Amino acid sequence: SSQINKLKLDTMEKKLDCMFVRLGGEDIEAGGELAGLKNLDEYQQQILLARNKIAKIREDMDKRKENIRIHGYQTKDRIMADSRIRRSIDSCEEDIKTIEAMVKKKAARYSEEDLKNRNKTLQLMKNNLTLLRNEIEHEKENISIDQEEGPK
Repeated sequence: SSQINKLKLDTMEKKLDCMFVRLGGEDIEAGGELAGLKNLDEYQQQILLARNKIAKIREDMDKRKENIRIHGYQTKDRIMADSRIRRSIDSCEEDIKTIEAMVKKKAARYSEEDLKNRNKTLQLMKNNLTLLRNEIEHEKENISIDQEEGPK
């Protein structure tokens, strides 16, 4: 059992080393440095946090829609949810700007393809936030009269 775990660990370590080299790091076996790994981890960690925030915003939007369906548009809960969601979107947009600045600052360290992929990821996240913001800003236009009045 411990031999199997050691074999799994060795295999995972070799895969990570290979992925690191493919992403532009120096070959660890050849005595290369691990400096690039810290930068990759920082970027990946920030992207993961931003993605989780976007997923949470989407979840809050779904709860908000359900609340509107049940209680109507003109409720205190909906107004408070709108405010909370807008703040979350603003915060996430700031996070993305920070990540963009980090990528721009370290652009010389990335391969052309890697830089292109990072910028594409950031643009997709910005597009998601724009859609979420538009959804909350323009939803009033799509609410029917009976939803606006609330339950009877």
